[in-house]
Amino acid sequence: MSTHIHTIGLLFSHAPDRQLLVDFLVEGGYRVRAPRLNRVQPEHWDDVSLILADEVAAWRYREVLLGLKNRSEAIFLPLLVATSPTTPVAPWLEAGFDDVIRLPVSKAELHTRLSTFLRLREQSLELARRSEEMFRALVEQSLVGVYLFTDRFLYVNEALARIFGYRPEEVMERLTPLDLTHPDDHPLVMERVRKRLSGEVEAERYTLRGVRKDGSTIYCEVFGRRITYQGQPAILGTLIDITDRVQASIRQAQLQEALQRQAAELEQRVAERTADLEEFVYSVSHDLRAPLRAMQGFAQVLLEDYADHLDAMGQEYARRIVEAGERMDTLIQDLLTYSRLNQVEIHVTRVDLRRVVQEALAQLQEESPARNARVTIEEPLPVVLAHYTTLLQVVLNLLSNACKFVAPG
Repeated sequence: MSTHIHTIGLLFSHAPDRQLLVDFLVEGGYRVRAPRLNRVQPEHWDDVSLILADEVAAWRYREVLLGLKNRSEAIFLPLLVATSPTTPVAPWLEAGFDDVIRLPVSKAELHTRLSTFLRLREQSLELARRSEEMFRALVEQSLVGVYLFTDRFLYVNEALARIFGYRPEEVMERLTPLDLTHPDDHPLVMERVRKRLSGEVEAERYTLRGVRKDGSTIYCEVFGRRITYQGQPAILGTLIDITDRVQASIRQAQLQEALQRQAAELEQRVAERTADLEEFVYSVSHDLRAPLRAMQGFAQVLLEDYADHLDAMGQEYARRIVEAGERMDTLIQDLLTYSRLNQVEIHVTRVDLRRVVQEALAQLQEESPARNARVTIEEPLPVVLAHYTTLLQVVLNLLSNACKFVAPG
């Protein structure tokens, strides 16, 4: 199936048996690793395609061999154990070994077993290669940064390297996640990585500040999930550059703050202008009443004391002066009332509306007794929440306007 020359690892405690197997395997075209047991380091056998051990060595190095086997979930590493004819098979298979070869065994049977498991390994290698090609084809065309790391970056795609201003080969196997992280965010990243590598959490999404190759700061959103890579916990994830979004949000917040500051300043200026205007209105209204009363008084004197000296047109003009003066006085009085209301702090309480209406009618009668208006009140009137003085002025204005502008009858 393949011209690849496989390397087989032998772990045998009995030197003569080890040598016989070495000779057989070399004759069959295999490379062989067959150290003495006191010198063996199987955890470093990354180039071995299959491991065959006797019972003593298999038991002694069981955890190391199973760890080596489990480094990759995609690539199959066959583990075979050679036992005596009377040794039970099931315990070894349950422990994680793939096959049990009972000794003595013929060369033909041994060759068949080894060839079968090596073909399975080649098939797993081919599947892993195709999967990796598909993975790389997908992530290399992605606009999103993709990464894989343990203590250092084992893989980054073009997009991630470009985000930070590097080439992929400048990052892989050289830099750690902290090398691309702003110093102020190191504690955040270290804690998030620790939780996932320890298995405390499976996956996390969060934002951080990154540092580009030129030293500039960027904002990133990352998502990473804990996986097992070559038998070790690792983190596989994605990263996107959200600098434009964050800076837009910052600018928006700054603009909002500026608008709020301007609104507060405008409100302050309006309050100051309003206070000045209220003071002006009060002063002008108060000052206007003196000459207005004089004008009304003289016009009234003309009507009462000099009517005989005036023709009908003159008397009509005098009456118009008195009526216009009354209207002007009402307007000035309203201005004064409005000015006083704006200077009073409003406290809302429960107010008997019937009492308010009665007091408004009493004031109206005192101010204009000659109107002879008939007011109908449909009782009962409710108790309302209001400011008493303001409500009284509103009701009084309504009644006064009704008396002035509603036609008789």
